[in-house]
Amino acid sequence: MFNQGIIFAGLEWTLQLDECILLAAEAKKHELLTMVYTGNVWESSVVKKIIKSHVFDYIKCGQYDETLKTANHIEYGIVLASSNQHIYKRGVDYV
Repeated sequence: MFNQGIIFAGLEWTLQLDECILLAAEAKKHELLTMVYTGNVWESSVVKKIIKSHVFDYIKCGQYDETLKTANHIEYGIVLASSNQHIYKRGVDYV
């Protein structure tokens, strides 16, 4: 009852993107929200493939950068570790 979604994080899921998309599609069948974390930038071809899959509700882009560390960079209610990271939301930032 506490699970609202699934977050693909902790490693670079885009290195196994097809499998990640399949897992996210299965989560969507169970009406779970989905989010993927990637070190890639928003403009990358990998992120474009993530968007085209239509199975991710949120995409977090940007590698952690110690020199840009922050405690108050918040997007969509999520505190991001460094100021170069960004969260994008389906229906707001992409279709």
